[in-house]
Amino acid sequence: LEQSIANLVELVDKEAVLAYFKFPEEYKTACQQYLLYFSQFLADMGIFVDSELKEELSHTLFKVVPKDKSEGLDRIREALILYLNVPADINFETNMSNETNIAVRQWEANIFHLKSQLALAASIIQAKDATIESLKLSNFQYKQLIISKDSKENLQKEEIIKGIVSLKKYEGKGFSIDFPELFRRLKRVVKK
Repeated sequence: LEQSIANLVELVDKEAVLAYFKFPEEYKTACQQYLLYFSQFLADMGIFVDSELKEELSHTLFKVVPKDKSEGLDRIREALILYLNVPADINFETNMSNETNIAVRQWEANIFHLKSQLALAASIIQAKDATIESLKLSNFQYKQLIISKDSKENLQKEEIIKGIVSLKKYEGKGFSIDFPELFRRLKRVVKK
């Protein structure tokens, strides 16, 4: 469905390169910022364009329109594919290390910026997950504490007629009688 929509939109606007993206919310800003650098990347190649980012139903529409209508859209599409795939290339840093061209260095800086933004977003997600796990553990421990407290209170009191008559421990001068435990033991003896 998404591919069909993208194909239909391309048919409507034949003078532009259109691309749809669905970025995870945590990474959306960094990815959109990297897309915006694409215009500069093309300008460094001698292709001047206007680009536009638009949010549509949780998708990002990226539109690139060449200022010179004679400029080939296929060339822009190829450049976009290259631009989007290079940050994931494992040989990227090695290939870029020998370059002295300012435009290539600018692109390299943009890629490093993207990677640092993505790493920061991943760290934030990891910290949120750790906080959630910590809160879950705290809730579990709190529930266990309440259960433990309730069970201790239940051992200190024994109901004979629920809600009406109950026994509790008696503290006298120099002695105590644990009536709840005495009653429990008597019930066990009588049952046998």
